[in-house]
Amino acid sequence: MVPSYQRCVLTGTVERAVEEAYPRRMFRRGTGPGPSAADAERRVSMQLATRVNEAYQTLKSPLRRAVYILQLRGIDTYQEFIARHQKAMEQNPG
Repeated sequence: MVPSYQRCVLTGTVERAVEEAYPRRMFRRGTGPGPSAADAERRVSMQLATRVNEAYQTLKSPLRRAVYILQLRGIDTYQEFIARHQKAMEQNPG
């Protein structure tokens, strides 16, 4: 049986799911604390909004989403790229 997130990726529904969930998540988070809120409370609210926006951008892009999933599994995509590039340069030094 294919896990639900993989089924979404295979059927192309990830983008739709992200597009539908983002406005709900932002609405649930609210517009933030009012003008009487303490600076710390406003800062926390801004940080949460920033994290939601970053997650949205990551999940919206198939490439970013793939890199994120690989990182969750302990695969450092940047180090893999560097290692492959160095190996290619050693094999073709010219």
